[in-house]
Amino acid sequence: MGLNDGTSIRRAPHSCLRSLMATFCSSLCRRYPEPGKHIVYDTLDLETVPLNGGFFSRRSSSPSTHMRGQMREAHIPSYMPAFPMGEPIYGAGIGAVLCSEHSDIKASDHVTGLIPHQQYSVVKVAPPLRKIENPHHLPWSFVLGVLGMPGQTAFMGWSECSRAKKGETVFLSAGAGVVGSLVIQLAKMDGYKVIASVGSDEKSLIHERMRSRCRIQL
Repeated sequence: MGLNDGTSIRRAPHSCLRSLMATFCSSLCRRYPEPGKHIVYDTLDLETVPLNGGFFSRRSSSPSTHMRGQMREAHIPSYMPAFPMGEPIYGAGIGAVLCSEHSDIKASDHVTGLIPHQQYSVVKVAPPLRKIENPHHLPWSFVLGVLGMPGQTAFMGWSECSRAKKGETVFLSAGAGVVGSLVIQLAKMDGYKVIASVGSDEKSLIHERMRSRCRIQL
């Protein structure tokens, strides 16, 4: 879902909206989650939801593969907590604030962090969300992509962990993934020859657009 700046939006025009949300309903997910079985879509009546000192925002989400691992029973340990049963799933996202009673957040602000997968939501407290600025007027999707977790992972992995030396050839697995594709571009910017593995013809086309010199299809 796209975002707008919220400058001309008040709460009144949205008082009759019902917000679509994705709710986790079953932890017995062994392979891929199925709509209606593991995740159900419900609506939230925005007319009856008070702000209570919080703020009302429209969100843009970035689904990630790690969310699959959160669809489990709560007692199973992992690096990310399990999704609470019967509550909206959540993930990295951006919220465009439409109206606010929060002292540090005002209408037209944008926030980012772990946000429920709802078209619209009321956030009672700002943390763990943080307000973000966009002085260069970049697409807001950049905050979730190249400037977000994927971009930070790619940059730190390449600059701090690769220990590549000039003249060497870089091999990268999963080269068509969001992190891998960014690492390829960083390595090419530094003058390295890149060989990457991909899993399909479609993913191979991604490498053609990035002009990587060699690729291996598995």
